[in-house]
Amino acid sequence: MAGDDTALPAIGRLLDELPSDARARVFIEIAEDTHRQVLRELPGVDVTWLVRADATAGTTSLLTEAVRGTPWWPGQA
Repeated sequence: MAGDDTALPAIGRLLDELPSDARARVFIEIAEDTHRQVLRELPGVDVTWLVRADATAGTTSLLTEAVRGTPWWPGQA
């Protein structure tokens, strides 16, 4: 999953609905560190917070670079 601040409610809901044995990588771009939210934690889910340091939303490549630069697990999603 990947999204910015505006996707936090949807990401939170998806995490709430995942089975406890799910594996996932989640990337969330936020304007500042204080925008982090408490999300459901699961042993197989890695959440990466990307802080754009008050840059205007949509003007950085943090999210794209994080997703493209992550080694993915073998197999089919």
